[in-house]
Parts: sequence; C-alpha cells; structure tokens
Amino acid sequence: MNHCPIWHLANTFYAALLYKCDDSNYIVTRDGEWTPIIACGLYIIVKQPLLSFFQQHPDVPLASHGVSIYDRVLDKYFEGYHRIYIENRITPDTLHIVDHSGMKIWCHESSGGIFISSAMKIALEKSNIEGVKTTPGFSYYG
Repeated sequence: MNHCPIWHLANTFYAALLYKCDDSNYIVTRDGEWTPIIACGLYIIVKQPLLSFFQQHPDVPLASHGVSIYDRVLDKYFEGYHRIYIENRITPDTLHIVDHSGMKIWCHESSGGIFISSAMKIALEKSNIEGVKTTPGFSYYG
C-alpha cells in the first residue's frame, strides 16, 4: 500500500472541454469522453455517481447544483452533471501540512484539480465508480 496521505483524483480518459455560459449552462467546445470529472480553473463538474459518492460523507464540505451541457455538433443536451464547490483548497506548498485524517477533499483552485485523503481514496475504490483514477499528491499532475 502506498503511504501517500493525499491523492489527485482524475479521469482515466480525456474529458470533453466546455465553455461556461453561466453557472448552470455549458457548451461543448472540444470533443472528448463523457468522463466523471470535467474541470478547469473556472469550474469543477462531476457526473451524478461521483457526486452521490461525495454526498455519502456528510463531513466533506461540498456544495453543488445541476448543470446542463449542450453539444452543438450532436444538437443534444447532456444531463446528470453537477457543478461542485469544494471549500478546502490545496497547493503543492500546503500538500504536506494540511490535516489529511479521515474523509477529506480539496481543490487546486487554479486548475480545478480534485484531491482526496487516503480514507476517501479507499472508500472510492470500494464504490466501483468507473472512469476515475488516483495518483499520489501532485505527481503526474498537469
């Protein structure tokens, strides 16, 4: 078992890119996979199963609301995605000084990256949510 206390949560495939019209409406600007996480420095959007997983842990400070994603090429709206707002922030400088005990989640504000504690990683692995992977800390980050 790797003893890294904090893990970067990412997709196993490249996500579609979106243009933010407003907090609830987005337009596809580049094709990609409909992954569990679509994120950048302006927003973090997750698919319903991942949101449900996070919501199972009431100690995780997280707010959310549903969004609509429109693909002009397909002339189709995609539902089942939610914008999330992660209260806690993390940077490479704070990675080793934040409290990582228990079920924790952070975001790297300038990139929209999601980071989770080891306890959250273990629970996520047991949940069998497809399309996500974890890497230690900020390694392989970019």
